Amino acid sequence: MQILKSSNYPDADKSLNKVAGLFSHNLQSEWLEIDFSYWGSPEKERNNITALERAIINKYVITFTYFNAELTVTHQTVEPLKLVFKSHSWYLVAYSENKKDIRTFKMSRIRELQITNQLFDRELPKDFSITPVYKEEYNTPVFILHFSEKIAYKVYDEFQEKYIKKLDDGTLEVTFRYQLSDWTFLYLLSFGEYVEIIEPVEARNILKEKAKKIFSMY
Repeated sequence: MQILKSSNYPDADKSLNKVAGLFSHNLQSEWLEIDFSYWGSPEKERNNITALERAIINKYVITFTYFNAELTVTHQTVEPLKLVFKSHSWYLVAYSENKKDIRTFKMSRIRELQITNQLFDRELPKDFSITPVYKEEYNTPVFILHFSEKIAYKVYDEFQEKYIKKLDDGTLEVTFRYQLSDWTFLYLLSFGEYVEIIEPVEARNILKEKAKKIFSMY
């Protein structure tokens, strides 16, 4: 069995050596396989990761077309700073010349990637974290969600255990902060009939209207 050979990650052998350092003995390829690719992962995404590795190391500005979570298409010029693999997906951390700030871009939404000849000097701040910190003053609403126990496996895949409470009837109650955005409702709709928004009422009503529109299509 080949370790990391089928992954999206460049220099797979180097990565294997790092993993091996966690153990007191040499790794045998028969017992461990790490594959960062997802089912149906396209060749273009693998090529993008290789190109981004070169751009980050050599500090080349890049351009690309991006499909964001708000369902709009933007043309980005960025200084690529870091690649991150988190929660089943690859992300690019980069300084956006459009926003004049550091932004995170999901790799699967990047199209028409081009490496320019323009160089940059910027470094990623040491205290940067890809995980957003939600604070009360951000006015990000608290969602209370009820999930059917039939998809318990998916709930535990998607949420940390500290946010999950099992009710007496087996329902899984999740308390989490979400923006009232199109991304949030598309995400919740992906759970189909197995999720109910309890709070906030505004979000419950928005999802109800979206469900009505879907029903009217059939």
